[in-house]
Amino acid sequence: MTEERCKEYCHACGKKLEYKERISFDVDSNVLILDNKSIRLTTNQIILIRALISAYPRTLSTAFLMDCIYGLESEEPANKIISVYLCKIRKQLKNTNYRIDTVFGKGLRFVRIENSEEVRCQNLPE
Repeated sequence: MTEERCKEYCHACGKKLEYKERISFDVDSNVLILDNKSIRLTTNQIILIRALISAYPRTLSTAFLMDCIYGLESEEPANKIISVYLCKIRKQLKNTNYRIDTVFGKGLRFVRIENSEEVRCQNLPE
């Protein structure tokens, strides 16, 4: 599978990922654009949500997300910092068709909602 195809199709079921056309980032000004709505976030929040969107529909562990944000820094912040970032991002996503779900014991997942129904891949285990 080519790199371009990987970005456009679900890794689990092979269906085309339509939503990515409506999501973009302005990294220089820390703005996430969802369905033509601009959401201003901090640099670390942008890194977090980009990782989750890039992994859609997969779940990412908190440890992986900490590594995305802080890498190999000698003094890693408390584990609760991801929860703080998530709280603020979720508040910003409240009036959009997107959310971040916590998958108990596994991590976090970016989800698109359509007509109050969650859009899921058919072959993805719960």
